[in-house]
Amino acid sequence: MKLSVETVGQLWASGRHYISMGAGLVTGIGLMSAAENKGLMEAVGQIYDGVALVVTGATSAWQILLAAFPIVGIAMAKIASRSASTNNQAAAVKAAVADPVTPVSTEAKAAVLEAALALPEVPNNQTIKVNDPVLANITSTNVVLAR
Repeated sequence: MKLSVETVGQLWASGRHYISMGAGLVTGIGLMSAAENKGLMEAVGQIYDGVALVVTGATSAWQILLAAFPIVGIAMAKIASRSASTNNQAAAVKAAVADPVTPVSTEAKAAVLEAALALPEVPNNQTIKVNDPVLANITSTNVVLAR
């Protein structure tokens, strides 16, 4: 089965999010198991008792947290997948290029020009004129210096 570039990007974004959530959970558990100080354990017990009073019907605060992590994680992964879509990425690039305050590297500008020339709607012999000689030199022959 062939996957589109957009689908692969969305899968990578979701995977990165799940990995970071897992790393955070593992790190938190490691810190709590390493801290066996009596005062800290009493403080955790008091926090647990307070949460148990606030959240009626819950048997422990850990059950609530463990039930919430997958729901929040899935929602955040969906948001990350949407932000990795081609349409959202194109809108972000367009906004960055149009904003004179946002710094855009010459390589990024060259990539935008090359992508525009690679569109099937653009004729093969189409040229794009630019004012930057460095940009004209690092792109294809269809990008020329304006005179």
